Amino acid sequence: TSKEVDLNDVTAQVVVFDTNLTPELTLYANENTSGKLIIFVKGDANLNVNFVAQPYSNYSLLWIYDEARESLVKENIELQAGAELKYYIAEVSQHQVKRQTEVNLVGSGANLEFKSASIATAIIEWQQHVVHHAQNTYAFVQNYGMVYENAQFLLDVKSHILKGMKRSETHQQNRIMNMNEKPRARVFPQLIIDENDVKASHAATVGQPDPNEIYYMQSRGLPYSEAIRLLSLGYIMPVLEIVKDEVLFESLRVLFEEKVLAHA
Repeated sequence: TSKEVDLNDVTAQVVVFDTNLTPELTLYANENTSGKLIIFVKGDANLNVNFVAQPYSNYSLLWIYDEARESLVKENIELQAGAELKYYIAEVSQHQVKRQTEVNLVGSGANLEFKSASIATAIIEWQQHVVHHAQNTYAFVQNYGMVYENAQFLLDVKSHILKGMKRSETHQQNRIMNMNEKPRARVFPQLIIDENDVKASHAATVGQPDPNEIYYMQSRGLPYSEAIRLLSLGYIMPVLEIVKDEVLFESLRVLFEEKVLAHA
């Protein structure tokens, strides 16, 4: 069954969503409304998410895939005129997953900040596609990930500014850290620019923990395992920046730390 939710009707700061009960979810951010929501996802069914940010809405969402055992997640995100959206994802379920994320900026002035943090202990395949359908639109896609032994992380990120969409900006930043000697991560960033009067950039790094950073931390008295833990946390903590409640922030930090410690 599918479910439609008006975010303006959601009074809780944190909700839990079970894919076994509802494999399709549509969220609406109504015109001129604003808010923040943290969504914990559990269950082992495939999931389709539709998100519509109506004109001049302003929302921050953090999806935490902690207990989910999903095999396929499809996300369709639409930003209308003047909508501002922070859409963050923590993929820490530690199960094999395929993800497809499609973002369409269809109204002038739409502004997207997309950020993900992933802990790969199995195979993660993620396709992300951001399309600018209107002028004066902005998108910044950031992906952070850690890849552990016997895991793979395959990330395809495509940003497309269509012809005529003047004064638009699209940017990517992808940073993946291999936590073992065998590189098992691949990042394929793409910029498709069909208009001249725009700004676009991408950066992608895939590598192992910086030995100089580890050496420095060890020289300050930290054991190797603690140095690796701190470096790892630095890769996934950025998705928590929208959490302003101190108690909730600390509980999520502990959750992420437990995930890291399980493999450090």
